This record gives sequence, structure tokens and C-alpha cells, in this order.
Amino acid sequence: MAQPTQPLPNKESGLFRQVVKFYESKQYKKAIKAADQILKKFPEHGETLAMKGLTFNYMEKKEEAYELVRKGLRADLKSHVCWHVYGLLYRSDNNYLEAIKCYTNALRFDKDNVQILRDLAMLQIQMRDIGGFVDTRYRLLQLRANNRNNWISFAIGHHLGGNHELCVQILSAFESTLDEVPPSEAYEHSELLAYKAQVLQEGGQPEAALTLLEQQQDKLRDKLGVMHSKAQLLLQLGRPEAAEALFRKLLVLNPDDYRVHEGLQLCLGIQPPKDGQTWQQQQQAAAAGGSSSEAARSSSSSSVWSPHSGKKRRLLQAYSEEQRGKLVALYGALGQQYPKSMACQRIPLDFLVGSDFAAAADSYVRRYLLRGIPSLFSDLKPLYADSAKAAALQQLFEGYAAALRSSGSLPGLLQPAANSSSNGPLRQQQPANGSSSSGSGEDNPLTWVLHYLAQHYDRLGDAESALRLNDEALQLAPEVIELLLARARILKHTGDMVGAAAAADAARKADTADRYTNSMAVKALFAAGQVEAAEQTAMLFTRDGDQLNNLYDMQHMWYEVRCGDAHLAAGALGKALKQYTAVAKHFADFVEDQFDFHSYCVRKMTLRSYIRLLRLEDRLQHHPFYMRAAVGAVRCYLALQDAPAAAAAATAADEASLAALSPEERKKEKLRRKKEEKRREKEAEAAAAAAATAATEAAKQRSSSGGGAADKQKKKSSTRPPDPDPDGSKLAAAADPLAEATKYVVGLVQAAPQHLESQLAAAEVYGRKGRALLEAAAVKRARDIAGPEHPDVHRAIVRFAQRGINAMVVQGSEAGGHRGTWYKTGDYAPHMTGAAAVQAFTGRPARGLTNQATRDLQQLQQQLPLNLIGLVNARPFYNAAASVSSDYVLQLCGQGYPLCRECSAEELVQQLLQEAEAAVQELAGNEFAA
Repeated sequence: MAQPTQPLPNKESGLFRQVVKFYESKQYKKAIKAADQILKKFPEHGETLAMKGLTFNYMEKKEEAYELVRKGLRADLKSHVCWHVYGLLYRSDNNYLEAIKCYTNALRFDKDNVQILRDLAMLQIQMRDIGGFVDTRYRLLQLRANNRNNWISFAIGHHLGGNHELCVQILSAFESTLDEVPPSEAYEHSELLAYKAQVLQEGGQPEAALTLLEQQQDKLRDKLGVMHSKAQLLLQLGRPEAAEALFRKLLVLNPDDYRVHEGLQLCLGIQPPKDGQTWQQQQQAAAAGGSSSEAARSSSSSSVWSPHSGKKRRLLQAYSEEQRGKLVALYGALGQQYPKSMACQRIPLDFLVGSDFAAAADSYVRRYLLRGIPSLFSDLKPLYADSAKAAALQQLFEGYAAALRSSGSLPGLLQPAANSSSNGPLRQQQPANGSSSSGSGEDNPLTWVLHYLAQHYDRLGDAESALRLNDEALQLAPEVIELLLARARILKHTGDMVGAAAAADAARKADTADRYTNSMAVKALFAAGQVEAAEQTAMLFTRDGDQLNNLYDMQHMWYEVRCGDAHLAAGALGKALKQYTAVAKHFADFVEDQFDFHSYCVRKMTLRSYIRLLRLEDRLQHHPFYMRAAVGAVRCYLALQDAPAAAAAATAADEASLAALSPEERKKEKLRRKKEEKRREKEAEAAAAAAATAATEAAKQRSSSGGGAADKQKKKSSTRPPDPDPDGSKLAAAADPLAEATKYVVGLVQAAPQHLESQLAAAEVYGRKGRALLEAAAVKRARDIAGPEHPDVHRAIVRFAQRGINAMVVQGSEAGGHRGTWYKTGDYAPHMTGAAAVQAFTGRPARGLTNQATRDLQQLQQQLPLNLIGLVNARPFYNAAASVSSDYVLQLCGQGYPLCRECSAEELVQQLLQEAEAAVQELAGNEFAA
């Protein structure tokens, strides 16, 4: 323990201990009073000044707090307390880097202070300074070897740093210190063992991990998690038979777990499709190499399966004939074993083809139709990647619709003919019991058949048929919300945003207590540009008197993104930035929220969940909401960057329009504009006054409503300082919009480089900043992600080429670059007899093809001063001469005029694009080499 450099007498020393005690118990006024008593006698006592400042910080007096702490630090630079308090101030403001510096300085004067070391370790893991975190935790372990948290945290540091072997050694060393695990800590010890097995697996020792799970099976409490882990390890070890047995046991517990079904298919050597692989690519791969059973078996050993694989069901994939035969046998047995499992009925639709698929689909969809389950199309939508299955579903549902219209009942079940192949004929059974349609409205199966067909044709792009079928369904059940929402989607896909908004609002009004329909209506209204109506609709489900803050507090990011998009489309850049930055703040809050879990998870031994949390936080910016908000903010800042030029152009156009008017008309127009501006100002003042009056009335009503405990709590929760920038005006007034856009672009490229939007935004920003290498690299990555045929990538390549050409033109011929020369063929074909430098074209030396016009100008410039000739003065005469003879056409050219060749405009553009792509490749290669 370091000795204080400014020791106090006994009485004041006791007062200082009271200051600390009052601060820790949150009795801030008493802490200030005790500190003042010390400072009366010792006004320059650094540690007391620092503690008083820290207390002021928690009393929301930030400026005074920093002033006092800095004053105390100047008075006692060698006090670890002053440096520690200074770090606590920075930590409270989330300035972690400065806080780490302060803690490091504090440890220079008291290197064994456990509290400072703990605070430093928390900040290091928060900032992902893994090396520093390991060093700090090692020091804590040396000081407090009997503390379990120090052992576990030290091991986690090595795990995160990639040193799995040392992590396992530390965990084993800690286990050796345990004589006996008490029953109260059995679960925590179980989690420690499961975490150790996870580290072994990630460290490339699956055999050791499996052995550990089997040996410690009695001590492990998470039986289901252990079964998942063992199945994953067996797959990794190339033992699919044993893994299959475990997966079958897991199916007994939950036959609708799609992750278990995926693992079961891996045991058969059937790999899931790679990320980003198209349906056609899967078909080619299945046809090329999917028939080798030996290769399929061996591939399962390298498969990566996880019980936390994320999606409920993967997208449709292609299968070889051998794989399809295995799956038919597997799910034929599983369907009989679990007849009520929807997964065992749905998964066969992925691999069955022909008549087998039609029969299985017929059996599967009837439950949805007869029970009126509206999510059928969402369930079958992945099948539309295969056009043959989409056609089979269309035929099936058209048959349902025809039978229901004619006889009022569904047709009999389809069955493949006996001993037929998958593409053989189908035979119809008699109508099944319960397939008749005696109901009306939403109880009528025809309603849901028409609903499915409307979505089917909408998916295929046939909006006319989709709307016709939706109208027919609405005639049967006009109040069914799903039909109205489907109509809104169809209209949106046709481009009728206003009609889609009306349909979505009609669905909302059908059930005003449904938050989902309210949200869909808000989205549709935003897409239609009806911002005010969308905001009023969203506020129907918010707390009265604090609607906007309530939406922010509930972190409605879908609302903020859609609202920002609507404002951006309307040109309200400040309001759009306000919404986009709100989303960014939510994600910043998510990052801050992990701070409390660094100690909690270690104390409660939820180590596997803690590791998943850290990895989730590291890829948090991959989330679609953040991506959309960041890209939207970049677009806003780019529009702000272009705003001065656009404003100047608009002003010039306005002045030109006024100049075209007569003096009397110009005077009337200016007077009309002044009146219009005054009218807008009066309307704005009246609206502000009305809003203030409404707020005052609402406050009076709340104050006179009884004042119960609930009202007091509601009032307390809704009181907050007013937003200093409600319309985002300050955000829109950024001094350097490109610098603000660059901040978002850097984060996007670092966090999500594989996303096309990240690279396109980077290319646009770096192009505006003149960073050709970075722009070229971004364009190249965008092309690698989506291909050169993607329209946005194509535009990025064209812009990159155009910027390069413009730069060469600005530099001039001295830099060796200029625009190419285009000559019109035919009667005005250039005379390739040479070129001559003529100063009379523009008053400066310029090269032109030699013809009669060039020769005349050469003679004129020898006889007349340059200010009397030139292209502007000579143009009318030579234009008249050119209409008679092509020998008088003035044609500027560069040194490469002999390389001219005849080609169409299309060929010329294609050539320029190919050269631009080659330049992108070369520049990107230079950047990587550097």
C-alpha cells in the first residue's frame, strides 16, 4: 500500500475516510460537507479535492468535477488516488482510452492496488486489449491466488488471445486446487467443465474434448447441451454413425428442431450450401461431384455443425440422386416415427422432385388451408428457387381453387402411381374427410387458396393476376387482415406506394389493437412519403405526452431507419440524419451494456454464454439496421457536400428566370415571393404557439389527475431535458460533411467488408475525397462481391473512370493526359494527312487535323493580332463553309490521331469500361502491394 504524499492529521484523516464512506453509500451532500471541513484547513490537499470532484460528478456537475480533480492532481501528482479518481471520471463519460492512461499512471505509484488493477482489466477487455488484459489478470492472480475469478479471467484472456493450450492448463491448475465441490457450486463447476471442453474443441483437440465430456458426464448439469456438443465433436472426428445416434436421441426430445435435422443430414454426408451460393451453382456442384458416397462420407468429418447455427431452416439446396435416395429413406422412416412433426413433413419438400414432390406438397398444405393458417406462403417461399417446384405448386393450388369453386370441397389427395418414378403419373384419391368447405369468410379454404395464389403470382412478377385473386379473396373475407396486408405488398411491388399505404392502413383499422398491423401501416406510409401520417400512426402505441422519446427509448430501429429514408427522399437531410444517428446511438449503447457482464458472467460462471456475448458484440455492426442507418447517413452527408453547388445552380437558374421577365412582371414575382415567405412564417409561429398551449394544458391535466403513485412514477420517468436539436439542424450544419461520412465508411469497411453497401459507400466517399487508390480498392471489392453486371457496381466503375478522365483533363497535356477525340464518320471524315499546331483556335497553341480550315487559320494568325481572331470569332464563317465542304470542319486532336479507328458509340463505351476495370485491378493491386 503506497503511503500518501500529503498525510493528514488524525482528525482530518478520519474525515477523509468519512468522505469515502459517504460517497460509496451515495450520501453525496454529506460527502461534500465532510470534504469542505478538510479543505478549510488544507485547501491544497489533492486527494480531498479529487474525491470532492468525483462526488460532484455524480451530482451532475461535470465541469466543476473535472476542475476539482485536475486541481487536486496538480497539487499531488504522485497520488494514486488522484489518478484513480481521474480515470473514474473519464470512465463515467465512456472515454475508456483516457481512463486506461489514468489507471496506468496510478499503478506507477501503487503497482499492487487490487481495485485499480480490477478497474483496468475491465476497461481492457471492454476495448479488446487482450494482451494488456492478460498481463493485468496475471498480476491479479499473483496478488490474490485464492480468488476463483482471477483464475477464470486469466484463462479467458488466453482463450480470447488464441492460446487455447495455456487456457486449458490454467483451468486444470485451478481444478487441482479444489478439494471437493460443494453442492451449492455444482452448477458452476459443471459450466467450468463445459467451457473447458469448448476451449479444447476450438484449440484443435476434439478427441480430448470428447473424452472430457464422457469422463465428467455425471458432473455436467446441462444434459441437452452436452448431447449437442458430443454430436458436434463426433462429426468433427469423422464418426458419423455415433453422431447419428445422438441426433436421433435429440429428435426424440424435439422432432421439430431444424438444427438437429441439419446435423442428421451431415451424418449422411450431405453438406449445406456455401454462403452466397446460388441455386444454379448448387445444381452444377451436385451434378458434378455429388454421386460419390465415399467423398460424401469423408466430407462429414470436416463439417462444421453448431447447435447455435442461427437460422431455423437454411435455404433450398440442390441434391444429387444418391443424396436424394438417402434422404427419401431417412424421412420416410422419420415421418412414420413422428407423424405430428411438421419438420418431418416440410423437409422432404426440399429434396423431392416430380410427382413425389407434388404428392408430398398436397399432403402438407391441406392442414394450413383447412385450419386457415396464413403463413403457408412464407413457409414454402424457399422452394421458389426451383422453377419446377414453383410450377408444381401453381398447378396444385389452381386445382384446389377450381375444385372449391365448382364443388365446394378440396379434391382427393394426390398419390404417385404404383412403381412409378419421381416423374411418373399421379392418381387422385377420393376427397378426404374434413376437406369440404361449408364455412364462409376466413373459415372457407378457398379464401386461403386464393391468398396463396395471389402471393404466388406476386412472387413471379404477375401483378395483374395477383391483384385479381386478392380481390376475389377479399370478396369472400373483406375483414381478414392478412388479405389486406398482402394487397399492400403487391401494390408496393408494382410501385404504387400510395395505394400500398392505403391498403396497409385499412388493415390497421381492421384491428386497432394490433401492434404488428400498426407497424406495417407505418412502414407503408413512410415508403409513400407520408411522413406526418406515419408519425401520427406510430404514436398510437406510445406513451401520451412523450411520444418521440418513447419511440427512442424502446429502440424502434425499424421505425428510425424507415423515417430516415423518408426524410432523405424528401430532401430533409437534418431530420434524416437525426434518425440515422439515433440508430447508431442504440448500437453504441449495446456496446456499453456489455460492461457490466465482464464481472457478472465470471462470477456466475456462465462462461460459454459470456464468450458468445463477446463475439456477438465484435460483429454487432453487421446487423442490417446498422448497415442501413450508416449507409443512409453517408448519403445524407454526401448530399450536404453537394448542397452548396446545387444551391448555387438553383440560385443561378432562379436569377435567369427572373431576368427573362419584363421589369413589371419581375417586380410582381418578387412581391409574390415576399408575401409567400411571410405567410409561411406566420403559419410556423401559429403552429408553435398551438403546440405550447397543448403542452401546457396537458401538464395541467396531469397535475390535477389525482397525483397517485403511478402518476408520480409516470411523471418522473417522462421528465427529461428537451432535445437541443429536434430537427437535426446542427447535424446538417456539419463543417466538413465528407469527414463525417468518412467516419461511418471506415466503421463499415472494418466491420462488414463483405457487404456490397459498405464498399459502394466507401467508393463514393473516397472518390469525392480524391483518394484514387482507396476508391479503386473499394470498387474492386464491390465487383468481387456482386459481379460487374450489378447495376450499382457498374455505376461505381463508370464514376471511377469518369473521375480519372476528369483528373487528366484538369492536369492538361503537360501531364500526358487528355480526353480522346471523337470524329463523326461520313462526309465529315477527317483527312489523315497530318496535324498542325494553330494558336488561332482559342488564343493558345492547340493541335488540329490539317485541312483547309487549319491552313487558313495559320495564315490569319501571321497577319492579324490574336485578339481579333480565334475560334469564337471565326466559328460562324467556318460553320458556313463546313456545310459546303468537309475540308472546312475544325477538328482538334491529340498526338495519337493516327490511331483513330471507326467504331460505334456502344463499342466505344464498352472499351472505356474495360479499360476502367483494368485500371481498378491495377490500382487495387498496387495498394495491396504497398
